[in-house]
Amino acid sequence: SKISYKFKNLTRGNSFAKHQHEKWLNGPNPLTTEEIILLESVLYETMDCLGYPPHVLQSPKEKLILTKEQIDEFTEMNERGIEKMISDLRNDDPADLASREYQAEVLKFPPELIRNDNQEERSISDEEDSSKTDIQKKYAYNWPKSAHKFGYLTCEDIISRLEILEETNIALPEGYILRVAAISQRGYYPNDLNKSNQDSFLIRTHINQDTHQLTEVKQDDENSKPKHPLMDSLSTSGHNFFAVYDGHGPKGDKASLYARDKIFPQFQVNRKNSSDEVQEVLAKVHLTINKALHDDKSIDDKFSGTTACTLYMEGTQCYMSNIGDSRCIVGSVSDDKLSIVGKSLTKDHTPFCEDERERIKSYGGRVLSLAQIEEIENVKSRANYKKSSLEQFEEQFNENWGASASDQPRVWSNVAGDPSPGVAFSRSIGDSFAKELGVIADPELTNHTISSSDRVLVVCTDGITEFLSDNLITKIATTYMDPLESCRALVGESYKRWVVKEDRTDDITVIVCLIEPPKSTSSDQEFKKKAFQEKCFKNLTTLDISWCLSMGFLSGYLGGLCGIRGPPIILFFMHSPIPLDKFSQRGTGAAITCTNVVVRIISYAVLSISGESTFFSLEDWPIYVAIVIASIL
Repeated sequence: SKISYKFKNLTRGNSFAKHQHEKWLNGPNPLTTEEIILLESVLYETMDCLGYPPHVLQSPKEKLILTKEQIDEFTEMNERGIEKMISDLRNDDPADLASREYQAEVLKFPPELIRNDNQEERSISDEEDSSKTDIQKKYAYNWPKSAHKFGYLTCEDIISRLEILEETNIALPEGYILRVAAISQRGYYPNDLNKSNQDSFLIRTHINQDTHQLTEVKQDDENSKPKHPLMDSLSTSGHNFFAVYDGHGPKGDKASLYARDKIFPQFQVNRKNSSDEVQEVLAKVHLTINKALHDDKSIDDKFSGTTACTLYMEGTQCYMSNIGDSRCIVGSVSDDKLSIVGKSLTKDHTPFCEDERERIKSYGGRVLSLAQIEEIENVKSRANYKKSSLEQFEEQFNENWGASASDQPRVWSNVAGDPSPGVAFSRSIGDSFAKELGVIADPELTNHTISSSDRVLVVCTDGITEFLSDNLITKIATTYMDPLESCRALVGESYKRWVVKEDRTDDITVIVCLIEPPKSTSSDQEFKKKAFQEKCFKNLTTLDISWCLSMGFLSGYLGGLCGIRGPPIILFFMHSPIPLDKFSQRGTGAAITCTNVVVRIISYAVLSISGESTFFSLEDWPIYVAIVIASIL
């Protein structure tokens, strides 16, 4: 195709093709297979040019042969449909109409290949850090370097959208050390290019409970890059507070900042003046700030609010408080010591959860997907509409929602003609309208004690968790020794997946706390040993294995059957002509050594039993046994 990757920014990517097909099949007016074949026959070249693979037609040969009259008729019908769509958008969504009109103008331009050789892109070095392993190079540890390769935004564009906290080191009891960093990246919305970052984060470390002196690290209120205070390389431990807030709605950025700026000071006051346990204080504080936001006349929170996910630490004891679908995750060494396993320490509060759903229903709210609401509105528009028949129609819906954006359950009111608010969460701070429908601000409280197997704590918004699993998040985070590189890799990987899946990217925020266990921790040493062994062998190909076995056998044969004594000639065979990384090279060396010695022992045994040789002597045994054991280990 002559259409460059930049031109594809005007399209909606794979998600558009997927969701459009869902509408064709399952929308208010579903199309038959024959009708879809007709559409794809007429639009085949256009869909292919824009990167939308047809769903039914597998090749151009399957297209319908249409006469000029049929094409003219189809064109006329399409133009009428466009006129109706424009009329509807002019009333319902003027911003979307303006965006479509702009795209239509650009689509009139002749296709042209745009090369990425401008000065801005040339300034971005594509050289890789030679000190990084192959696994480390797999993820964007230097994000946003080379961001232009993945669409939408350039490196410079993304740098202007980043809020960064450099590494901070925190000493904990029992010899543990936390290495902390954070990044928040403003999202990309084609219809609102200047939309504010509605995510925010707060990190307060080394809190002195006696004097209440603390070091504060938070984002600036403005969109410019924040000026964070320079932290000591390592400070004595106090109590530490980490939190992320994900705003939503017209005033979501203000709601997020309000929660960020109000919750911690209130927590400090309550903690000092109350005998309540930590979790009780956390619960009361969030409810207090929720009410304060309702009462604050400067922020209209009727249809705006924020999530709030907090990790509060007293030594190695962790207390989590969560409202909404942001998340706190711990990554720990697996039982077999071979990998890092991610586990969520909080629960996402969405209508997918049955207990959340039932509470909303008990408040009088409805839980339906957007597609189901559209079907109900379609029934209401009929001339013979009756309320009783609508209730029966709604009861037919099942609750087996899919994970796509058009099919996830949302919270709706029963107000006639106004099915607001359509939120996809079941708990939040703010959202005064949704509070009447059972969307509460009560945080869910959990706790966790850091153990010798824990390696990372991650606090993040759904910009990270939307397309990354807990296991992958902790795997990426623990791939690096520098927590800022971990943050960059997570943000970069999330951004890439948003680009592939959606026509936009959400705000993306993550706090990474790498846990360095006490140096004498045996489980850590065992994990590193097994991980190193795994690295040595897991990348071996069939050709590598064949080389190991054949060279090990050949060297053993030459040394055993041909009677070549002295130092093993295996050293010659360990130099493989196959290009190998350092880990695979060690793996092949160990495998060849083991095979060589086993063949030698078998050869010597056969010759000794047959009386043809007396190669086995008492002084030889310790050498061969030691080599076999060393190879296996």
